Formats: sequence, C-alpha cells, structure tokens
Amino acid sequence: GVTHAWRGGLNQKGGTASFTLDAASLDACIVRLRLSVVEARPCVSALVGRLAASGSKTTAASSASRPFAMAGGAAVLTAGLGSMLELSLRLAIGATLIRDSYEFQPTVFHRAASVTTQASLGIGMVWR
Repeated sequence: GVTHAWRGGLNQKGGTASFTLDAASLDACIVRLRLSVVEARPCVSALVGRLAASGSKTTAASSASRPFAMAGGAAVLTAGLGSMLELSLRLAIGATLIRDSYEFQPTVFHRAASVTTQASLGIGMVWR
C-alpha cells in the first residue's frame, strides 16, 4: 500500500508546525482463513517512508525530512461483493523504529509515539 498523510497549521507555543508522511507498506501473509465470501489473513507488516516537518511563524523557520519506519503485524479482512468486487479492511499496529521529536526551542511539542497504528478500507476489482 501507499500512504500520504498530512497535518498543517498546528499552532504551538513558539510557532506553527506542519507535517507530511509519504510511505509505503508491505504485508507478508502466509495464512488465509476463508469462511464463505469472507477471508481473514494475519500478516507481518512493515511501513517505510519519509516524514517531513516544517515550522513557520517562528524566529527560526525551517523544514526537515527524516526517514520513518514501523514493523509489526496486520490483519486483513476481505469480503466478496459479487463476482468482481471485493471490500477490504486492513488494521496494522507496530513498533515505531525511528522516534524523532519536534520543537520550537526550547519546548518539545511532539515526539513520535512508540507504537504506530494504521487502518484502511477499500473496494476493488478482482479477477479469478
């Protein structure tokens, strides 16, 4: 999967911050449990990308980009919706491998959490 997430205009003591995460995730699922049109797959999961942060409305405005990585597990549930459509739900949780912090000196206003979570819902076409 591919992720693009952003959050801007975070007013903090000392300035305003904005964040962007661009990342790719990969799930390795070796077991598939099937019940009628529903499938469940427990997976090993990884997410790797770039976290960009920028500060404005401060005395020393700047931007920085750093790698971001997570390793853990995921659960993927799919349900067939007829012969060619499929609904997919993915939930992932894992350890944040790179834990940066962000500050408007001297105040640290954000520190990467030790656990990263992801959730996605999608619909797609399948050919069998």
